[in-house]
Amino acid sequence: MTFRFCCAWLLLWLAAFLDITGARADPIASVPQPSAQALRDRDPVVHDYFARSVELVFHEKHEACLALLDRFQRSHPDHPAPDFLTAACYQSYMNTYRTNRFTAVMDRHVDAAITKGLALLETVDDPWLHLYIGASFGFRALNRFRRHAWIDALLNIGKSIDHLQAALAKAPNLYDAYMGIGVYNYWRTARSNFIRTVAFWMSDRREIGLQQLRFVVSNGVYAVQETSYNLIAAYIDAGRFQDALELVDRNIARKGASKIIDRYYRGRILMALGQWPEAETTYKALLRKLNRSPLAVDGYKADIGYRVALSLYRQDRYAEARRFTSAALDRCAQRRPEQEIESSFESFRDVRRQLERLHRQLADDLAAETGDTATADLVGQPS
Repeated sequence: MTFRFCCAWLLLWLAAFLDITGARADPIASVPQPSAQALRDRDPVVHDYFARSVELVFHEKHEACLALLDRFQRSHPDHPAPDFLTAACYQSYMNTYRTNRFTAVMDRHVDAAITKGLALLETVDDPWLHLYIGASFGFRALNRFRRHAWIDALLNIGKSIDHLQAALAKAPNLYDAYMGIGVYNYWRTARSNFIRTVAFWMSDRREIGLQQLRFVVSNGVYAVQETSYNLIAAYIDAGRFQDALELVDRNIARKGASKIIDRYYRGRILMALGQWPEAETTYKALLRKLNRSPLAVDGYKADIGYRVALSLYRQDRYAEARRFTSAALDRCAQRRPEQEIESSFESFRDVRRQLERLHRQLADDLAAETGDTATADLVGQPS
């Protein structure tokens, strides 16, 4: 029995224990009828900073967003919103380039948002405080999972759900809170066939999760853009590629340009749909952008290089594809895993295996084209 198998069983046992004992809240499994206008923060200053920071992150202007939130921090030093929004910006920044460079500073802001929010809750039971605290616990849970701190991650998920549902209990039209609940409902049994098979006590809530995410995209105030990308990822996982493509294209149209995250998702969808020339163009543009960025990590560049090569391979352009696999393998050799975060869809180890397999296949195909079968074994090894 492998170590990862044992860890999976331990996590599933703990999840069941928390469900049975009530230590983790049972997440809302419904979608409301929007009976009132979605709630926005009653403080006009908080609203202004919240709305502006969300828009800057949507356009991948992270440095401008951090500068804005620094001013917010100075004007509201005891409020959890500046720390929560700063943590959200850093989370997006790291996800965009797959770097963990900002993990420590993000953790400080997450801790501060939770501490300040809980302190204020002792004097006023404000639904917005529950939202800030709940979302911050969600950030903490995600980063604990990335560090393989499984039990701590699950406990933080439970706290996140508790506070998000407390927010909705106080203000049912605080529709943004459904983003975290929808993400949890979808992904808790969607990560792998193994989990869906052995976690027989956990009901499949993927469809209700999708409905909740769509609800926020249609009715939310501040979380619309971020939820749209959570929904795109869920659509891709569910194989609903046309739905995902429509949402990606809608985001691109709203921005007036295709950003890094848009190109990544769009390319992935085009590959799934077998639209190889379009996928090639999309991923080449993304790779050029990543190569110009000092933040983009080698693992991300290798991943996209592999996707360019696969798109070329599917068009029978073997020589050009092998140039990209060679460059991607060089990136793999330069990679520093401790500085990276991985894709939401597969591990880097899986990406590298697929890359090496394609590299060998291209060597065989090129040798077959030239009739040089004696060379195939030699050039078929990763460079």
